[in-house]
Amino acid sequence: MTSPEKLNLQSLNKREFILTAWEELDCESVGRKELEQLQQRIAEVLGETAVESPAAIARIVADEGAHLRHPEVLEYDSAWRQQQLAQFENWNLSFASLSDATEAVIKLQALRLELLEEDRMTHFNKLIETIVASRDECRVRSASLLISARERAEAREVASWLSVWLQTPDVFSDWLDLRRAAPDFLKEFGS
Repeated sequence: MTSPEKLNLQSLNKREFILTAWEELDCESVGRKELEQLQQRIAEVLGETAVESPAAIARIVADEGAHLRHPEVLEYDSAWRQQQLAQFENWNLSFASLSDATEAVIKLQALRLELLEEDRMTHFNKLIETIVASRDECRVRSASLLISARERAEAREVASWLSVWLQTPDVFSDWLDLRRAAPDFLKEFGS
């Protein structure tokens, strides 16, 4: 492969870099092996945070005439995305009750800061999508007659927490401390 100096990286954007790296592979057909090599090259030269999904890379090279081995591309993209999202499972962000949500928002704040510090915007955007879905699920539960009034009230409360987090994550911890000390919160949920 060509050294970074020969590529003159300052003059290349990511798309151009991917195309240059693909040309260096000297292949007309692109599947899993080639996409792995392109991702590795991106990581080596531009850094881990610059690595695109296999599907995104495949689109770029296909636009320039690469023949895609579609089943391989789809299979690899799916596996890659699952691997990228697996880290969220380790955080176990449950918003099923107030006690679960109290633990989850602490983890959520740490995860948010970690993703922002490492400039992992794809993961950060997935985290936002996950929180929006969790908030919406809490809203549905808060209207369900299949659960107790207490569970509906907790779901409504947690939905409001997640709404505030989505709007103002930087001040969320301070807001939550104030909310949990508010008389109406203490009256409804205790200390």
